[in-house]
Amino acid sequence: MTQFPDFISPVPGTRTHGYRLIKQELLESLDLRAWQLVHERTGARHLHLQSSQGEKTFVMGFRTLPEDHSGVAHILEHSVLEGSKAYPVHLFRHLSGRSLYTYLNAMTSSDHTFYPFASTDDTDYRNLMSCYLDACFHPLLKDETFLQEGWRLENENPEDASTPLQFKGVVFNEMKAALANPDGWFHRVMRRELFPEGVYSVESGGIPAHFPELDVHGLREFHERHYHPSNSWCITFGDQDPADLLAALDRVFADFESRDPVPFDWHQTPWSAPRRVTRTLPVAEGSAADEQRMAAVGWRLPDTADSVRTLELGFLFEVIAGNLSAPLNKRLLECGLGSGLAPAGFNSWGAQSWFGAGLKGIDPERVGEMEDVIDAELRRLEREGIESDAIEAVLDRWEFELRNTDSGRSPWGLSLSFDVLAAWMNGSDPFELLHSDEQLEQIRLATRDPRFLPTLIRTHLLENPERLSLVMLPEAGGSEREQREEDEELARRAASLDDAGRAAILEDARRVKAYRDDPQDLSCLPDLDPALISREARRLPVAHGTLKGAASVLRFAQPTNGIVHLRLALSVDALGAGLADEDLLSLLPRFSLAGRGIEATARRIQSVTGGIGLGGFHGMASDGQRDVHRMLLSSRCLERRLPECIELLEQVLFEPDLDAPERLRELCGLVRSNLRGGVVSSATSYVNAEALALVSPMGRLHSLVDGIEGVQRVHALDPEGRELGEALRAQLERVFTTESPVLALAGSAQGMDRAQELFRPLLDRIAARATRPAASAELAVVADMPAELKAWITDVNGAFVAEGMPAPAYTDPDAPLLFLLTKLMVKPLYTRIRAEGGAYGAAASYLANYRSLVLLSWRDPRIAGTLDDYRRTREELVAGSWSAAELKEARIAALRQLDSPVRPGMAAGTGLSMFLLGQSDTSRDAFRARLLDCGDADLKACATRWLRPGEAGARVVLTTASQLASEARGLSVDSAEVFPDASRP
Repeated sequence: MTQFPDFISPVPGTRTHGYRLIKQELLESLDLRAWQLVHERTGARHLHLQSSQGEKTFVMGFRTLPEDHSGVAHILEHSVLEGSKAYPVHLFRHLSGRSLYTYLNAMTSSDHTFYPFASTDDTDYRNLMSCYLDACFHPLLKDETFLQEGWRLENENPEDASTPLQFKGVVFNEMKAALANPDGWFHRVMRRELFPEGVYSVESGGIPAHFPELDVHGLREFHERHYHPSNSWCITFGDQDPADLLAALDRVFADFESRDPVPFDWHQTPWSAPRRVTRTLPVAEGSAADEQRMAAVGWRLPDTADSVRTLELGFLFEVIAGNLSAPLNKRLLECGLGSGLAPAGFNSWGAQSWFGAGLKGIDPERVGEMEDVIDAELRRLEREGIESDAIEAVLDRWEFELRNTDSGRSPWGLSLSFDVLAAWMNGSDPFELLHSDEQLEQIRLATRDPRFLPTLIRTHLLENPERLSLVMLPEAGGSEREQREEDEELARRAASLDDAGRAAILEDARRVKAYRDDPQDLSCLPDLDPALISREARRLPVAHGTLKGAASVLRFAQPTNGIVHLRLALSVDALGAGLADEDLLSLLPRFSLAGRGIEATARRIQSVTGGIGLGGFHGMASDGQRDVHRMLLSSRCLERRLPECIELLEQVLFEPDLDAPERLRELCGLVRSNLRGGVVSSATSYVNAEALALVSPMGRLHSLVDGIEGVQRVHALDPEGRELGEALRAQLERVFTTESPVLALAGSAQGMDRAQELFRPLLDRIAARATRPAASAELAVVADMPAELKAWITDVNGAFVAEGMPAPAYTDPDAPLLFLLTKLMVKPLYTRIRAEGGAYGAAASYLANYRSLVLLSWRDPRIAGTLDDYRRTREELVAGSWSAAELKEARIAALRQLDSPVRPGMAAGTGLSMFLLGQSDTSRDAFRARLLDCGDADLKACATRWLRPGEAGARVVLTTASQLASEARGLSVDSAEVFPDASRP
């Protein structure tokens, strides 16, 4: 346990910098010290979590309670970061080149809005805090900001009042796309129907048809009411001086007086009987599919202020519906009424929790049968109780999660803060939430009573009249209907305009353009201290070794809180014929292993590990001279569970039961039912893969595995599962080659020693099975595009537009220059494609693994216009049209990406990737030095060589047929359906 000094007396009631201490505690299981305080004059609430971790985080939260679907809370979240009293510039955009932040964001939920950031440097953290606080409490909220970020009327030609009117706005277009995801739509509708009164009946992100109900005055009124210290909750985390943080907040709050918080009445009128509703999902004509028919039963549950009761309910639903083999889910999948599970589950982020369970791909005439299946299984569980093995597995998994500080690519301090803040704002005691180890022990003791969980089932489900059955049906042609309604509304508005009204729309367009194009004086913003910029790449300390069989071992000593992270990279065949099935490897842990049965296997994995992953790793080495093809087997576990964890990894490779027809059929139906929603939710990744396929051989391989061809291969699988079993056997055979494996470990020295020894038998078994070298075949790209644009058609809302070009290898002297040029593209792409064009975002990426450069937009209302913007941006860089200040900011943005923290849980994966691709410290230092030292002439010459002035790159779009027809006019197009057979999922 780290020894944390007192910054004030730990006695409750102690005062400092306008704050009064309420409570402080040491939290040994999290290695934290927590201080809860309140600002006495304004009532602002604060929680500081002292930590020895160097990545410092900040979250300011406001309770935001919209009363309609106009998107006011969401538009405000965007708008406050567009300029403030002390920083009257486009703040969010310009901080990119003036900070080494490791996280920067803003987010709106149903009843709150959060403003989080993170940094590893004290000065940078204070600068960011100053910017965020001024933005939150003193935003300018200009008319032009509302018109750009919210909604406006604009002529198709903004300078010609005779051209048709359009709705424009960043959030307007974002929500059009967001509401097109079937899974997300179902989840949103379930919540609104369960809570038909008050804030939870409202779409806080906004429904575009309702945006015109809001004007800038309503936006300002909403800010004045909700963004006040009395309505704020703040959590800071890290090793910074808490007194400095409180003093800074007190200075900001000096402008405010005390007032009552925004009242929050979330209570619903009680129901005396269950309800059933049917709702529709608008989809394009001809794209309705079976898996878009969904149904689920949902229950209102108690409020979340009682964190112990919420934890008990969360535990119950983890036991009965937490994975595919949990009893309720298993029974639903086995009943034959649907193809997969509906997106529902347990939800406790609001003031009142809820739970839902149901099916995708269900015949609406058979929803009553589904309800009977759910009721019968719940009655069985209430009557017979739940197997102790299932309970123990969840207890073990929760123990693991208590120790786990690996939050992926976001800082652990923020992940912890988000969970605490949402519940704290709804009445929970933050210290109860932080004492999760004690709460888990309470659960462990409670489950000794065999009637504990059955009683929860009876009380909150079987005897609960506040129950809803929701049926969602796809409305074929609904997307076209919504567009017609929008067009009719625009025509009605156009017809009602007089000369003054038409002139006002032209003037709004002029003002928004001037607002976007304003060069702005950025001297108000804090600048980055040059001393923070190191010429040496950030090191990831590693110890190299070997094991019997010549396996390489990489050891990364990391503070992982008693968890060991494991990555085993096995060389594989790289033949095109089998690559489209590679993603199916992730299904192997879902089969019975070593004859123990499906449910017992699932419980074993849940109990012992933090999950088991399998997947391909393909890339081009940093020198561009060799390809790397590996299959990664990964897991993580507590040190004491290492023997069982590594035994499971061995069984995944050698003892999966692939001769189980029923399981093959279930899993085949499950993966096929999730395909369409997966393409919509990951559309950016798919269009990126398809652009890469047209640029480089490695990109072509990537598209086979992670692109649309892989989706189509799974889509075409025999629904009975026979082809799935054959594909998995073939994938396993690709693994057993004579090339030496690589083992990467992260954790304590003791844990890694133990893991290394335990891996010996598994590596011996792999070596004994391997009889041949890995095979590979060159994959050809499409040398000549058959058209100017390759279009993939599916039911998304907003286009995803990509353009790809070849690029140099990582060690080529041009590589760091091209990487820097992508950062110089950020502002023009943002301005043209997001601010002017209305897309949700745009980016440019240098991808060394694929020797490719990709420009990409997402949720984009345009296609041809965006492609033209790509061309203009490339040509401007070839002409050298950047300023010294812009180049400086681009360097900072590039360095921030290079210096992204490698968090403890990421060390094994990141270090293994660098090792496999040959990215040594020497090559990384050389890359960095070239990036820091290059000048304008170097960059211009690089741009001329690689940005293809006067030429088009490989162009790909993922969109709908109607948007393609309207937005790709003038281009020759080669189009194909992602799902050519709409009758199959």
